[in-house]
Amino acid sequence: MAVLSKLREHDIQVNFMSFHPAVRGFVYPCPSDHYHVIINERISFEMRRKTLIHEVAHILKHLPNKRYLVNIDNKRIYFEKEADEISRKVLATLKK
Repeated sequence: MAVLSKLREHDIQVNFMSFHPAVRGFVYPCPSDHYHVIINERISFEMRRKTLIHEVAHILKHLPNKRYLVNIDNKRIYFEKEADEISRKVLATLKK
């Protein structure tokens, strides 16, 4: 699967934690040049999958140029919309 190969290729570790359902997930870039994607274990399997792809999209598309992104009150809405679109496209290819 393409997503799994991207995880290995970019040294992305996935962890699950329980927090408020309004927070689906986020990326934590480690100083040692690898990433942790933290996914909320309280959301559905389908939403976890979408969130994982969304967060990987941030790593591949946005984080090489910026060390961090913060989306508080949609201040970085462009980055979120772009990651959502990538997630939709990847999920559509997986359903075929």
